[in-house]
Parts: sequence; structure tokens; C-alpha cells
Amino acid sequence: MGAYVFKRVVTTFITLALISFFTFMSTALLPGNPAELLLGQFATPEKVATITRQWGLDKPILYRYVVWINNLLHGNLGRSILSRKPVIELLLIAWPIDVELCLFSLTLVCLIGIPTGIIAAVVRPMAQRLLIATILVAQSIPSYVSALILILVVCLRLGWLPTSGYVPFTQNPVKNLQVMLLPAISLSLVYSGFLARFTRACVLDVLHTDFVRTARSKGLSEPKVILKHGFRSALIPVISLLGTQIVWLLGGSIIQEMIFVLPGLGQLVMRSVMNRDYAVIQAVVLLMGVIAASANLVVDLAYGVLDPRIRYE
Repeated sequence: MGAYVFKRVVTTFITLALISFFTFMSTALLPGNPAELLLGQFATPEKVATITRQWGLDKPILYRYVVWINNLLHGNLGRSILSRKPVIELLLIAWPIDVELCLFSLTLVCLIGIPTGIIAAVVRPMAQRLLIATILVAQSIPSYVSALILILVVCLRLGWLPTSGYVPFTQNPVKNLQVMLLPAISLSLVYSGFLARFTRACVLDVLHTDFVRTARSKGLSEPKVILKHGFRSALIPVISLLGTQIVWLLGGSIIQEMIFVLPGLGQLVMRSVMNRDYAVIQAVVLLMGVIAASANLVVDLAYGVLDPRIRYE
């Protein structure tokens, strides 16, 4: 087990190193000069050259990458060309909104997808077809489309919830949940469908195994057989899918923030891309890479906890 953990940690660090390299290169090679965009109509060759030299954009790209990695290892993500503020400060302002939206959405995905998948695996055929059809409908609607439908119906027609106006949870929990509810619902619908179908398939596979038939032959009740023996054995692949869905939810939250005008990473990334703010783009992409790699690492290590029969070599 210890050797496997060491191997997975080393692999994760190698993955992050590759992510950092390709992130820096892909952003640094974007067309356009940030100095020209920053100066706008006041841009002159002299002013552009001055700003380019001040921000080190005239240096070779490999030299800039080494400097960036050195600063990164010392906790310095650089400064935003657009706002002149430290990138870490901008991330600390925007990042909590994404964390809240992802956790809220992930909770809804688990509460909707897992029970629906279990029920769809054990109900009668007619009810099963109805549930599967409902799942497919929810899964086939893109999150940005469901977001617009929710805004039109819930906010504009019924007036139940506001369309925007983010307030931190610490300031006004009720207002915060009102604003975050619709983005979380629209983001979770698609992934709830994925999880429900996957859970159903895993539970159906387990229910036909010998140990489940043995549990039934011992006189255990059907709910106990399904939940304690069936779903517990099907939980490992479900957890694996949840690990990947964390990354999908993080990416989808950026779109939801644009639709519901939430001041999170979505707004920050959009402004940075439009103004070639390299430091911010690199920091956001690297942050998402760290989350993706960490989620996969945690899921892999969780296998041994969920199922003691698994042995790593």
C-alpha cells in the first residue's frame, strides 16, 4: 500500500509538471501583445516597448517559464497586467464562489443521481422505463440551456428567486442560497443523469452475483440486500465517476457564473483572455489542473478504504 501511494504521488507531481509546462506555453504563444491591449488607443511603439520590457515579455519564452516556475515554488503567482494586483489576491476573491457552487452541485448530484440509479435498478419494468426516459431527458439538456429555462420560468415568470446579485454566505446565508440555487440545479441535472445511469448499471451487475443470492437465501430483507450488499459493492466505480465529475463540475461552473453573473473564476478568466492577462490565465488553468490531479489521487487511494479486498502491489 505504501509503495502504491508513493507511486501515485510521484505520478501526480509529474502530471502537474507537464500541466504547468503546456499551460505556460499555450498562453504565452497566444496572438496579440498584452501591452497593446492594455494601452488601447494610447498605444505607441515607445510605450508598448516600455511595458513589454517592464513585464519581461521581451525575454525568451523558456527563460520566462523558468522564472515563472521559480516564483511559483515560492508562492508567487505574479501580478495581473490588467489590474496590477497580485494574482493570488484575485484568486482568493473569486475562488470561494466556485468552491461553493461545485460543492452545492456535487451534493445535488449525489442526492439525485445515486438514489435514482438504485431505484431504476430494482423497480418494475414499466417504472424502470419511465425513470430511464426521465434520466435521458435530463442528461440530454445542456446546462446552459437548462439555466436559461430556469431563469425564464423561476425568476422572470414566477419571481421566486433573483437572477443575480451574489452575496457571500457569511454576510447573508439566505440571500446567498437563493442566488446559488438555480446555478447549482442547472449544473447538476446533466451530471445527475450520468451518475444515475452509471449507478443503475453497477447495481444491476452486482445484484446477479453469487454473494447477493447467498444474502437473499439467508432471509435478509430486500432493502438490506440491495443497500448493504449490492450498493456497497457497486460503490467503488460510482466513487470513481464522482472523482471525474468534480472536474466537470468545476469547468461547468465557469459557464454558470457567466449566465448568472457570479463574480467567480468565470468572470476572471473571461476578462483575462480578452486582455491577454497571461499570469491570471496560467494561474487559473494550473489551479484546475491541481484540483483534477488531486481528485484522481484521492479517488485512487479511497479504493482501499472502501473495499479492503483490494491490495495494491
